[in-house]
Amino acid sequence: MRYITLANTEADPEVAFVRNMLESAPMQSGYTIGQVRQATKLLDKIAKLEGDKVTLALEDADYAFVADRFQQMRFTVATPGLVKLADAIENAATEQAAGDHSDAHDMTTK
Repeated sequence: MRYITLANTEADPEVAFVRNMLESAPMQSGYTIGQVRQATKLLDKIAKLEGDKVTLALEDADYAFVADRFQQMRFTVATPGLVKLADAIENAATEQAAGDHSDAHDMTTK
């Protein structure tokens, strides 16, 4: 499991960015149907998130999918928010922080 803590506010819309990223396939290659299924399952889970700060608990395959998709992204702006999001994804914890269980959302795709 990997745990990614994301902001979920209008001023810091990391959850919305991840949702938009998963909704949009890479321009060059698109998604395979298997990737469409995986993205759709993750999008269903993301739609249920509530709160200003959320922790996504992802199985290893789902984490790899999100991290790979982020690495494939090309940006037309350079902002500190993108660097913060990249760090959150790249440095996802392998254990959930103590006391951080209340807002964790299980992102498994069983």
